[in-house]
Amino acid sequence: MADAPKRHMKDAIYETYLGQIQRGELTHEDRLVDTVIAEEFQVSRMPVRDALMRLTHEGYLESTTRGFALPNMGQRQILEIFELRRLLEPRAAALATSELTDANLAELGR
Repeated sequence: MADAPKRHMKDAIYETYLGQIQRGELTHEDRLVDTVIAEEFQVSRMPVRDALMRLTHEGYLESTTRGFALPNMGQRQILEIFELRRLLEPRAAALATSELTDANLAELGR
């Protein structure tokens, strides 16, 4: 990945770790340390920090004294998230599909 332009490395790092989080490849015991990731991607710490801070701002990670880690949520927080998703996602899906044409629907069917 070191051959990609530097300005895009923060996006590549972000997408790499977002994918690992979404696939459940990271656990609460894993610590993401910017210097280690920078060495892995052969970049400076700045694109790594940008990517990890973006993941933090989006709620996927939290900053700790030893790097970044998955947030430790309690059962109540998890239930609240699923309740919000239950309320919001049907409306979001309806809005996303409200402008579909018959041609769009046919393409989705394929």
